[in-house]
Amino acid sequence: MIIRSDNSTDFESRRLSSRQFSGSKRVVFLIALLAVFVIPLTPSGVADEPEVDLPYVIERLKEWRSSFANIRVEWDLLIYRNGPTAPLSDWSAPDIGAGEPMLKCKWIWADDGMLFYELAGDGPGDRSRTVSAYNGREGMAFRSAFQPQDGGAEKLRLLTVRGPGTGKPISVFCPPPLDGMYWNGSVRWLPEVLSDRTWISRGFEEIGGYRCLRLVTAPDTPGLGSPRNVWLDPDRGCLVRRFMSTRDGDADLPWVDVIVDEFQQLPDGQWFPKRGRMQLQPEPINQLWVVTDVAFNEQLDIKQFRPPEPEDGTLMDDRGRSYVHGQQRRVSVATDVPDSKVKPSERQTGPTATPPATMWWWSAGLAVVSLLFLSLGVWFRWRRRNLENVR
Repeated sequence: MIIRSDNSTDFESRRLSSRQFSGSKRVVFLIALLAVFVIPLTPSGVADEPEVDLPYVIERLKEWRSSFANIRVEWDLLIYRNGPTAPLSDWSAPDIGAGEPMLKCKWIWADDGMLFYELAGDGPGDRSRTVSAYNGREGMAFRSAFQPQDGGAEKLRLLTVRGPGTGKPISVFCPPPLDGMYWNGSVRWLPEVLSDRTWISRGFEEIGGYRCLRLVTAPDTPGLGSPRNVWLDPDRGCLVRRFMSTRDGDADLPWVDVIVDEFQQLPDGQWFPKRGRMQLQPEPINQLWVVTDVAFNEQLDIKQFRPPEPEDGTLMDDRGRSYVHGQQRRVSVATDVPDSKVKPSERQTGPTATPPATMWWWSAGLAVVSLLFLSLGVWFRWRRRNLENVR
């Protein structure tokens, strides 16, 4: 019998520990070899990231813009009456249920000169509706205003019809989900605007926790009364995360401020705004919006771009002639002139010298649908003034 002392047991333990240590050293050595010879051969993730500068942004936005020939967007607009008075960027997005329903909106744009805009009252007791359309295919434009009737019906109260005019289908309004992406005053998309104007990079800033590149129009940009700011999100196709028009020539003094709080990815992989908020200064007035439907490259229903049939009692403004439909004699506000005697210029622009594609967008219909536009009065005032500076 061999009897081992406690000392011999300790010796065996030390031998085992020694072998384990030697094995550990071999593992460390192999890891060191990998670090020296393998890791440097693997491209660094940071080094592979493209530089996010103006040329890169323009290319990404061109890819997004080239993905559609037409676009339809529908959204709900809500008023946030008890919202913070602090600047929009200083507070987080509230739950969409915090807003009071105000409007249901629909906007259609096509690159062959088609534009459709519908605003329908969504507030308590307000179901007025306006539809405006520019039909470049058939050479006409119209604005219609409907008033609700008992039983859920509606009556066409006003219809304004114009020829195509001589310009593009500009409008006073830009859909809040596309603020900064679509420039309604010049009928252009952001990649075009970035390409032909001088922009100053302010570097990267966080908007709602997202790292965005801030670009500001140069102070001497022709046609702009005050600078415009866009914050572009590289992780969302370089789409606009925030857009801000300013006042008093100060690039940091908000006038209209829009932030996209959430994006969605469409079936084709393209990014698109989902919900956000808008603040109108200097009051301020806070609004929330949420996109309910969006589609690219649909088959357009041409009927939407044609004026509705007038009803008895509809106030008509037909290419400069004003009358009440259904009356025996057409009574013009100015003079009752047969079609054959109407000058071509009057058929296009009406009797005033207002630019052709803008006059009918916001004229007499405002009075007819007063309930609808009373709630929107302040908003329209700010956005109209914003357009006068020519986006």
